[in-house]
Amino acid sequence: MCFMRLNTLRSFFIMKVVRTAKYQIKERYMKTEIYWMTLTVLATALFWLPYIIDRILEHDLLPALRNPERDTRPESKWANRMMYAH
Repeated sequence: MCFMRLNTLRSFFIMKVVRTAKYQIKERYMKTEIYWMTLTVLATALFWLPYIIDRILEHDLLPALRNPERDTRPESKWANRMMYAH
């Protein structure tokens, strides 16, 4: 009877260690995925930053934040080229 309890406790401890190790491995991979996702979001924001700054300089802050109409085109030649390129 005592041997059976010891075996049960031992198997419970081993299962807990294995589960913890699996969780730590998954957590490490998730941190890597979140790291790369964050870098992608930051890169996307940096690509849009010159266009947004151009709109703020042309139209002021509040009009630049509003939804532009269809006929609204950038006045800067480089911003116009950038808009057509992408």
